[in-house]
Amino acid sequence: MDATTTGETERTLWLVRHAQAATVSPTGSDADRPLIDKGHDQARRLAVALAGWGVRPDRVLSSPWLRAAATAEGLRGEAPVTYLDALASPGAADTSAAIVEALAPGERSAIVVGHEPWVSSLASWWLCGSESGLYVAFRKAAVMSLVGVPGAGRMTLTGFVPMRWVKALQGDAGLVDVED
Repeated sequence: MDATTTGETERTLWLVRHAQAATVSPTGSDADRPLIDKGHDQARRLAVALAGWGVRPDRVLSSPWLRAAATAEGLRGEAPVTYLDALASPGAADTSAAIVEALAPGERSAIVVGHEPWVSSLASWWLCGSESGLYVAFRKAAVMSLVGVPGAGRMTLTGFVPMRWVKALQGDAGLVDVED
């Protein structure tokens, strides 16, 4: 039985870890850490790369935390942005359910922006059915492409591109540093 016969919607999701942020926030709250100049550059580069790959999401879903929200705004293009508290907390099953609920029935693609360690846990859950079944080195501004029904072990990895590869593909391999 496939997604068509069960009434479930197969989707293409691009899972993104937020771009480089300040180490401390003006308020002292982790949720309020802004992107630094390097982070804004990473978000811009990733937006150019995604557009060049033909990525046109129906919606962008993001953690409401400042650094993720700024990354999402940089990636959105024409797509609306929806902020989900679930993307700023642990629990892959609950996060996945919130993502599915936030997407309208006709929306089949989305960019999903969040934080570590939760984006890695979510990727592992979608791919293996367990939050700890797969280790993913999800560095800042990395993107993972998945296709399938968002659920435990029900998605397929179709791509994973860290920022250093984005830079290299854009002809800036000499700008890569060990923090990317």
